[in-house]
Amino acid sequence: MLTIKQLLIANGFSEEKNIADLNLKWGAKLSEYQNLFNDDQTFVGIELIQDIDPPPHYLNIDHHNENANKPSSIEQVAELVGIELTREQQLIAANDKGFIPAMEIFGATHEEIADIRRRDRKAQGVTKEDERLGER
Repeated sequence: MLTIKQLLIANGFSEEKNIADLNLKWGAKLSEYQNLFNDDQTFVGIELIQDIDPPPHYLNIDHHNENANKPSSIEQVAELVGIELTREQQLIAANDKGFIPAMEIFGATHEEIADIRRRDRKAQGVTKEDERLGER
């Protein structure tokens, strides 16, 4: 979500007008955003659990579970708004969809992989202690 938000802002979308990010973690629910819904605007949900009926003009962006056959969420958003992804964003998309093996298939260098994985862990709030425990 962090990269999607950065992508949108870099391409003219406004946090105040176009982006509602409640900084939710894994398992975020559509109901957390229901106070923003109306019958006029299109709402795009990024990887939200649909625990309520979506608003009338709702687009669901996801690539998990029953949506596993779809491109990564950043790729779906970029296509939706007509933005071409940079190599770095494509690597982030590959990491999101298939981790290190997907980045290797894309042709990422060891340095690029290490950088993307480090930034991914940071964005997810993984601490040094979490990493130490993971290695154990």
